[in-house]
Amino acid sequence: MSLTSEEHDIEDIRLPPPLTLPPPSPPPSSSPLPPPLPLPSHHHHQHHLTKFKVEIQQTDEIIVQDALNETVVNVKRQLNKLLSSHICDFGFGKFNFKVLAISALICMNAAFGMLSIGFILPTAACDFKMTTEDKGHLTISTMLGMLSGSYFWGCLADTKGRRISLLACVFLHGGSEFLASLIPFYWGFVLIKFISGLAICGQLTMLYTYLAEFQPIKKRDLFLSWMETAWVMGMVIVSCSLGYGPVKLKI
Repeated sequence: MSLTSEEHDIEDIRLPPPLTLPPPSPPPSSSPLPPPLPLPSHHHHQHHLTKFKVEIQQTDEIIVQDALNETVVNVKRQLNKLLSSHICDFGFGKFNFKVLAISALICMNAAFGMLSIGFILPTAACDFKMTTEDKGHLTISTMLGMLSGSYFWGCLADTKGRRISLLACVFLHGGSEFLASLIPFYWGFVLIKFISGLAICGQLTMLYTYLAEFQPIKKRDLFLSWMETAWVMGMVIVSCSLGYGPVKLKI
């Protein structure tokens, strides 16, 4: 039997060969897992908890201290405003000038104590047979007393009051100057002038604040400037009394 052309064409069609899949690759070797982290012990937890509590407590203390400081500052401001308003309500009169006169005399006294050593030094050099170095020790003793006493008198004025502290300075200055006129040896004289410098420092430290506290706000600058006039008058008086007097006697 002969094949037709169509059948012959169908026979010529060849099916492709079957696909062959590659063999499966072996599974990758599994790497070992890292060892588990050790769990923190109970002691470790307790240490961190204690540290955290301490930090919280310190923070609370700082916050409370800041609040207290701010409260104290606000209270002081309110008290200063209240005091200033009451001083203005009391008016301005004789009392203010009395305080100015007393403060001016104290300021002049401080000027006497500071400048008198320059006029006493020539006579003291002959009495104590001082060298140039001894003169320097005597001259600087008053200044060292003033340098050493500022902190002490400031703390005393804030704790005990300016009036009591100012009276103590005035009496200490007067007593030291009286002893300086009687002391018969050099180092005792240097010590007395050092104590005098302590008293002078206390007077100058508290005097201006004491005067300003009793004056109305509008008059404070004027009264404090008048205190500088008293200081200059004290220097002029001590210069005339101790400098011009010996010159007249020599003539």
